[in-house]
Amino acid sequence: MLLPRPYPERPLQVSLADLGKPDGRPVLVFLGLGCVRYLVALYDELARALGLRLICIDRWGLGKTDQVPQDKRGLLDWADVVCKVLDELGVERFQVLAHSAGAPYALACVLKMERRVRGKIHLLSPWVGGDVEGYKWLKWVPNGVIKSAIAAEWRIESYFMGKAPNAKQPKSPQMAPAGLRSTASLDAEGRTSRSSFGQDGAQLESGEGFDPFASDLYSALPVVTPRLSTTSATAAFPQALMQASHAESLSGTTADLLSVVLGRDAKPWGFSYTDIRHPCKIWYGAEDDRVSEKSMRWMERAMDAELHVMPEEGHNLMSSRVVMFDVLDSLAEDMS
Repeated sequence: MLLPRPYPERPLQVSLADLGKPDGRPVLVFLGLGCVRYLVALYDELARALGLRLICIDRWGLGKTDQVPQDKRGLLDWADVVCKVLDELGVERFQVLAHSAGAPYALACVLKMERRVRGKIHLLSPWVGGDVEGYKWLKWVPNGVIKSAIAAEWRIESYFMGKAPNAKQPKSPQMAPAGLRSTASLDAEGRTSRSSFGQDGAQLESGEGFDPFASDLYSALPVVTPRLSTTSATAAFPQALMQASHAESLSGTTADLLSVVLGRDAKPWGFSYTDIRHPCKIWYGAEDDRVSEKSMRWMERAMDAELHVMPEEGHNLMSSRVVMFDVLDSLAEDMS
């Protein structure tokens, strides 16, 4: 999708996934650090069953969305982009689901478009600020070192994951899950096809949003129909999504880490979490080593949020079958 910008700037290219039930209740999904739109296809059939339409827009530098200078990566600026995308899609009202570093972007959108938000904001291990234990030490590391380290790790992960799926060969509807088709329809190059899958059973890690991933990612997925659980092609589907997401994540991951997580070389947020008056539901893993329970308790008090602490769960809530079924079911039932 191309969005017009003030002359003489060129149009902004934005990549997105639009899947689930086409005429269902729209849910705007904000993924964590280093995660690209392909990953929401994991929940396509569950969303269809629950009557939800999942819309996930890649942030600057992620997926096929154009990168912008660091000093223009404002959270409220991104909310303006999201507003334009929703207008193009004809979506007036929507629900919100965000994980980890996607939470600040989500709440900026809520602040800008509160009258269009329906139901409670659903947050999974939301990033808050300095209480993120897993990142405190990074404040002492120079930007150049961080960029080099992320690039090196990205290359290593690329080697172990294998080549990203090549979408040049179209797949029949019978061989491609509905979510994959919906995502590809929004990308002129169709980069969500599944022509190559890499090694089976590899340990998958891709960004902060899905780490550490289960060695068999398929075991973490919600099984909606018997057809999904019986084909080898479907078992390879998550691997293909991870490869595709990883292949398009480097630039945006580095920029998000520096600007949102570390607050370097970035525009001020322009708002505080306490400015959000919309009701929230928060899911938090009791074994989360990246976001502290203290920060979740602060959100519970300061924002009057409804907090659910999930035993034996870590930061990686979006790969938990139990958590994601609970969250999507909550979105479907939230009629306010």
